[in-house]
Amino acid sequence: MGLIPQYGIFAGTYALAALLHARHPLQVIITGAEGDAKAAELEKAAIGVYRFGKAVLRITPERLAARALPAALAETLPHLDATVPQAFVCVETTCYPPVADPEKLCALLTKAPKNLAAKN
Repeated sequence: MGLIPQYGIFAGTYALAALLHARHPLQVIITGAEGDAKAAELEKAAIGVYRFGKAVLRITPERLAARALPAALAETLPHLDATVPQAFVCVETTCYPPVADPEKLCALLTKAPKNLAAKN
């Protein structure tokens, strides 16, 4: 924390990044083919629910085949069928079972604890 004053007007951005790193915000991964209406509904639902720091990532079969994934996802997602429209809600390395219904996804995002590991 002794370094914060040197950032001047950017100290707020530094503090926000530190807070997000410490709290491990929700990550939502949506799979489904490009143009799939069900996947689009899931993505809209995921984006529509406000959670501080939440990230939504849309994975299509083409993106999966191109191996354009972050390293942590590259270990898990290739074993899934990316053509199936579904949503995965994760915190750190813990994920809920996949959800295929937009209303259930909204409910999960609204009620999910901030730290899944603490709940288990």
